[in-house]
This record gives sequence, C-alpha cells and structure tokens, in this order.
Amino acid sequence: VNHETLQVTLQLNEPGTLWCAAVELDASATVQNCKLADIQDSSVMSYCYFEYYIKGSTGEGTVFRADVHEPFRDVDIEMNRIW
Repeated sequence: VNHETLQVTLQLNEPGTLWCAAVELDASATVQNCKLADIQDSSVMSYCYFEYYIKGSTGEGTVFRADVHEPFRDVDIEMNRIW
C-alpha cells in the first residue's frame, strides 16, 4: 500500500460480496465528487445514490470489491480513487 491507497480489512459472517468506496469529507473544497452528506438511498436516479456509488464505475476505475467464499476470513480491499 502506498500514500495514495486506502486499505480496509473486513470480514463477513457468511459468503457474499464486499463493496467499498471512499467519499470526500463534507469540509472538502472539491465539488466534483459525492461528499459524505450527499450519499443517500431515497432517489435511485441521483448521482450519489448509495448502491450505485458504493459499487463504483468501471469506466472511472472505481470498482473496489471482493467476493468472499468463506465466512470469518479477513479480506483486504484497496481503494485508490474517489468519484
């Protein structure tokens, strides 16, 4: 891991898929990315809709996921972009 990458270790209690995404802090001056307060789950068509945001965009290089086949196993996901 380097200074531009955030590594998160997660664990599921059953097989499944882990999805991760980093967001801008609300105090950030950047206006092009979703900020923490913008993430919502009420308007499916919104740019910052939780499910679409957390699953990322292949075109933007922001898909950070891991398929977990065994429960109670540490899984590392590395994120290096915000969108």
